[in-house]
Amino acid sequence: MSHEPTIYFNRDIDTLYIPRPSFMGYDDSSRSFADSIGDADYIVHLAIDYVPPSIKRPWETYNKYVLIQSFPFLKEVFLVTESTASSDDCCHIGELDLADPSRNTLSLNRLLEDVKTSFYYEVGGQFGMLDRDASMEPLHLPPLIVKSKIWTHK
Repeated sequence: MSHEPTIYFNRDIDTLYIPRPSFMGYDDSSRSFADSIGDADYIVHLAIDYVPPSIKRPWETYNKYVLIQSFPFLKEVFLVTESTASSDDCCHIGELDLADPSRNTLSLNRLLEDVKTSFYYEVGGQFGMLDRDASMEPLHLPPLIVKSKIWTHK
């Protein structure tokens, strides 16, 4: 008798990682991703890829913001910036871990500020928030933390 595979997810120690699709980036399907998993309320740690401005599609910032907002109990969002795997590794066996990146603190802080600014200008503009008055709420983002991918071969 065959059984469906079971994936065990512990919200306190596991992170849902949604990698960037290479062709269209974080497209419209990203906005409704949480609907397809059913347990969006259960996710507290989310990881998404950092997308450099040189390759970012015009719609990606808004779609990533909506994706983040679709998980109402997020405590933090990891921005995955780099991988320690060699570029000729097409298939990975083992587990994906997230670790502190090897960049210096100043460049990491600049990257985080650029991402937050991008959300404010690109998403805030969609909601008419660029010329907001002091009484308006700012965009809500959980803490953003930069991480890099590490494949652990077991």
